[in-house]
Amino acid sequence: MRLAVALQPGRIALDELALTTSGARVSAAGMALDHAGGARIGAEVTMEDADLDALRRDLGLRDLPLSGRLTGEVSVATEGRSLNAAAREARVSAVVAMRQGRIAREVVEMASLDLRLLFRDARGTTPVSCLLGVLDMRGGVGTLAPLRIRAATGTIGGLGSFDLNRRQVDLVIGSLRETTDTFALDIPVRVSGSFASPSIRPAQWSAAGRRTLAERDEVAPLPPRLRAFAEANPCFRAGRR
Repeated sequence: MRLAVALQPGRIALDELALTTSGARVSAAGMALDHAGGARIGAEVTMEDADLDALRRDLGLRDLPLSGRLTGEVSVATEGRSLNAAAREARVSAVVAMRQGRIAREVVEMASLDLRLLFRDARGTTPVSCLLGVLDMRGGVGTLAPLRIRAATGTIGGLGSFDLNRRQVDLVIGSLRETTDTFALDIPVRVSGSFASPSIRPAQWSAAGRRTLAERDEVAPLPPRLRAFAEANPCFRAGRR
């Protein structure tokens, strides 16, 4: 681990933090300044080459239907008269990306409501050419737009909102019809309600709404550095597989 910190009157600078955890290379830099009787804080974090399965094991999570190596960029900006006040008002922007991973074939078929699941088990995995998730959160309330996974057997898109203060989520996930099999119904699924017990049901969307879900190129607000990182991922544009 490498750590470089500079202390000056009214200023604390984290010039460098570099470490390896769960096989991932993590680097960060930030600064805290005196501001209006409190503090103004900004930080940037980069994660590279993180093995998703290793992260899962270190966090004590169950097996995931997705594997591969993740990269990510996070930006934090806030100010307040105390650390607690600054944390409550923080703006957090994050982009997570993957290329050349794998996803369980069953997940893609479930997301597209493939009729063949009624008659057989979808076994094995299928290649993931790209994954992209973009998050913007202010004061604990955030949006996720887009969430997109492009696999060999179909493209899954999602968008949603969440409130950490009220512990509520509203997420719609669906498949892009032009990328799925003839047997797929391509009906979006809505996950909404409390974190502890959300309801999961088909989303009541029109055909135009389903296209909007799968094809929209709208992206949550991002700082320029993070937007450039997101734009470099093939999943930034909905497109077709």
